[in-house]
Amino acid sequence: MAVLASLACVGRLVAQQPEQTESARPKPQVFQETIQPFLRQNCVRCHGVREANADIRLDTLLPNFSDKVTAQHWKSVMDAINVGAMPPDDEKQPSV
Repeated sequence: MAVLASLACVGRLVAQQPEQTESARPKPQVFQETIQPFLRQNCVRCHGVREANADIRLDTLLPNFSDKVTAQHWKSVMDAINVGAMPPDDEKQPSV
């Protein structure tokens, strides 16, 4: 549940203006200890170095929301999750 809440926070941060995100940016420790392991376990097989479906690489995507390109990538990730496109139905679903 904490991981999904963290990913939801990512979506809210993407929608904010850069000057607002500096203080609201997730702490690096939270990203490294919670979000990155979740992405490695559930997403990187199809969105990593060997395969980058939809040209999305989650193994190298950092929480730098002040960068417009990076923020747009996170928005794409959150949009795919929110509409139910990710994870695909035929893949293992993360437990909450």
